Amino acid sequence: MKTKLPIAVVLLACGMSLAQDQQQYKVDNTNNASAWYMGKYCVLTVRDEANPNVSIVLMQRKHIGQCTPIDAGTVLTGSRKKNKILLPSVNKDEWEIKMTQDTSAYMPKK
Repeated sequence: MKTKLPIAVVLLACGMSLAQDQQQYKVDNTNNASAWYMGKYCVLTVRDEANPNVSIVLMQRKHIGQCTPIDAGTVLTGSRKKNKILLPSVNKDEWEIKMTQDTSAYMPKK
């Protein structure tokens, strides 16, 4: 007779964590734009805490509701899947990655 183990038990038995794919993102800027002819857009610029030289611009189109501004410097935890980032602390939706930029050329030398 086969028993089905929950995936959490299997991952923990293998020494893996459920939060391994979680990354921390620091908020640089938030904006929103809305007009009757284009809809509502929320734009969020974040930096990956593991690689602070890369700035990521995220965008989300909303049909209903408003974009809640997030204070600059706030650290959010999320998971990246291809060209999307899921930020559960902001909302349950995925944010589409529109642009990534290496900002190391703009950083002052120490």
